[in-house]
Amino acid sequence: MPLADQYRPAGVTASRPLILLADQAWDAAGGGAVILRSLIGNAVGDGIVWVTPATAERDLSRGHYGLRAGSVGRSGRFSMLADLLRHSTQLAGEVTTLAEELSAGGIWAVLHGATLGIAARLARSGRHPLHVSVHDDPVHVTALRSRRLALFTPIVARDFRTALTGARSVDVVCRGMGERYRRKFGIDFAILHRGLSDAPSPSPPYALKTAGLSVGILGNTYSYDQLPLLGRAVELAAGRLGIRGRIVVCGHGYGDRLRRDLQGRVDVEVAGHILEADGIERLRQCGALYLNYPFGPMAKVLRETSFPTKLSTYIYAARPILLHAPEQTSVADLQNENGYITTWPNLSPDDGAARLAAMFSNPRFPNSHHLAAELIRSRYYDLNSHRATLDSMLSRLLGVPRSSAQPCIR
Repeated sequence: MPLADQYRPAGVTASRPLILLADQAWDAAGGGAVILRSLIGNAVGDGIVWVTPATAERDLSRGHYGLRAGSVGRSGRFSMLADLLRHSTQLAGEVTTLAEELSAGGIWAVLHGATLGIAARLARSGRHPLHVSVHDDPVHVTALRSRRLALFTPIVARDFRTALTGARSVDVVCRGMGERYRRKFGIDFAILHRGLSDAPSPSPPYALKTAGLSVGILGNTYSYDQLPLLGRAVELAAGRLGIRGRIVVCGHGYGDRLRRDLQGRVDVEVAGHILEADGIERLRQCGALYLNYPFGPMAKVLRETSFPTKLSTYIYAARPILLHAPEQTSVADLQNENGYITTWPNLSPDDGAARLAAMFSNPRFPNSHHLAAELIRSRYYDLNSHRATLDSMLSRLLGVPRSSAQPCIR
């Protein structure tokens, strides 16, 4: 096992553990769980207890603890809405009891879903020091964009403010998010992304004539609206270059719908949910990778405060990126080395086609873009840098003197 995984955050010990509280379970596939696992390595079960309302499974020897005071314990099925609106007090009490039984040094909560309500009540009680993470703005990115949660936005906003202002420390995914919360709530912040230690490897040369104009997509695109525009842009650009257009969709998304709507004008390959390593291999065979943020005023906070976890996967494909988003976003300053990033800042398929055609016609396009991708890895995702930030925050949370707050590398 790589040495980088043999890690325990500074100040955390098996006898005085840290409780990590998140809607995502320890084996979840979502971006939030990916970020957490990359940062804490193998410390779950060795100083960190991962606690979640999403499952009733418990195995403290492995650091796994499912809460049972909420929907899972009552019905056997996790309901984020029920736990957020009806069971937060009971779930917070269960977390507090666990923390006391384990002599936990503190609680680290991810402010998302049901955990938002639990964290607000933990912050209000003040019985254990609290650190919180924000991966997506719970109000503008989650509640207001959800049919189920929109009516309860005032409750979400109230609990978010309580948790954020009651925490001893806060980490966020980008500076735009942190500055927004500094202005609104007067909090300080640190930035944490997924931690990656390995540099991207070279991708194979791209053979335009045989592979055609292919664009890869990983995971969520926020909505369907921009995908038909991408499909039309690929169709037009491929026609101008005299080759076939293709879109490769990895993950659960709108691939089947896009295939139906394009009616064969562009080939659409739908891979479904696959392991990240397999997804990277598929994306390495694509000409370009599609990264987007939605347009329109309702998505303004999302664009400025979120940071796409999929970018951490894209860099390992080492293929150029088509960034389809307005100009003011959290990724607007991504380095554009040797044509690595091509921006498409509007909703015009004709403009998108022109940019794709120019991108695929660039003499450097067939080459691997792993060196430019490594610049992004080292700037945004460097594991050592993020673990140093995490060590600093958690050592203060746990009251460990700075001189003794050394990360435990076993």
